[in-house]
Order: sequence, then structure tokens, then C-alpha cells
Amino acid sequence: MAGKFGFPCQERHRHACRTNHDHRCVASGDPMPTEGWMALVLGVVFSLIVGVGLMALLFYSSRKGYDDPSQFRADDRPE
Repeated sequence: MAGKFGFPCQERHRHACRTNHDHRCVASGDPMPTEGWMALVLGVVFSLIVGVGLMALLFYSSRKGYDDPSQFRADDRPE
């Protein structure tokens, strides 16, 4: 059975969720346990630390000239 505009997923979504007075979808079921929230927060914090660290290394290497192309002088070539 197709929902609005012919998308069947909308009809299934409408039946899978109940809506509150703001017509936002509120999933039914048990709330997330404390361990789940801790894992979520630790995952987000770890991802931010890795992202910030990699960006810092990128800027550091750019400022120190590690990303510049190689330049050879004529007297540096082997004979």
C-alpha cells in the first residue's frame, strides 16, 4: 500500500511510530539504558578527539613545510 506521494515507506513509518501533539515521531519501547548513553558519549568524545588531533597534525605539517613539493638543486644530484 502506497502512502502519500506513492512512497510505501511513509505508510509503514506512520504505523510504526505514534505521534505526540507536535506530530513528531515518538518511537515506542524501552528507554536507552545508562550504559548505552555512556557508550554514545564516549564514542562521540573519542571521535572528536581523533578528528581534532588529525586536523592539528594537518595544520602542523602544512606550517612546517612538510607538504611542499620537493625541490632539487643541480649540485644535489648524484654523479
